[in-house]
Amino acid sequence: MKRKVYLFENITSTNDFCKNIAKVGATEGTVVVADMQTMGKGRMGRSFISPKGTGLYLSIVLRPKFDKIFLPLITTAAAVAAARAIEHVSPRKAFIKWVNDIYVDNKKVAGILAESSFSDTDENLNYTILGIGINILPPKNGFNESIKDIAGSVYKKFAPEGTRDRLLNEFLNEFEALYEKLPEKDFIIEYRERSFLIGKNITFIKNEEEISALVLDVDESGSLVVKKEDAEILTLSTGEVNIKKDENFYKAINE
Repeated sequence: MKRKVYLFENITSTNDFCKNIAKVGATEGTVVVADMQTMGKGRMGRSFISPKGTGLYLSIVLRPKFDKIFLPLITTAAAVAAARAIEHVSPRKAFIKWVNDIYVDNKKVAGILAESSFSDTDENLNYTILGIGINILPPKNGFNESIKDIAGSVYKKFAPEGTRDRLLNEFLNEFEALYEKLPEKDFIIEYRERSFLIGKNITFIKNEEEISALVLDVDESGSLVVKKEDAEILTLSTGEVNIKKDENFYKAINE
């Protein structure tokens, strides 16, 4: 993948910028990095808080040549790459909460969002934009009330000089290596090992109903395999899950 990097001090959304340049022919490997986002995007229409000088916010233009059935694995590979990159630049151990969140010291420090554009017939892929935000340090005044209980950062108070640039390069190097051989799924084993959901009781929403289940595995497609209380086995390819409130969260990610 031939890399071309655009750097911005301030941008609305690296994903949106990448979409705009992808539409007019930006090549695969084009990377957009910002020191701050005013309208950072998360999954399910949420915002991703992106204050100046505390995080790494980037998006990549991808034009996959492999079959579109492998597209969901882009997020899976990116999660493994992000976890590795965090461990390369810090002494912290990184875990993955399916499907796209990275946790350090029991707190979410990174989120990933992949958005794909198809032709009108949904047959041909135009491009995929992969976005990731990593909190290197907490915001100056701390995380806001709505996320302070779950949000964290790779470093608590101070980060070594050059951490942001190192983290960017480590992530890009790790992701590109996995992406080039993505259909081989070599990273699934590591994804499972880093998951703190396997063996835990969770809840998720299906058809507007909250369902309880036990997580059994992450399958070869990156989907979550769960067993409901009535013993029915389900495979979740998208969605959001939460560890049940009566589970010991700290224990869950440190066993």
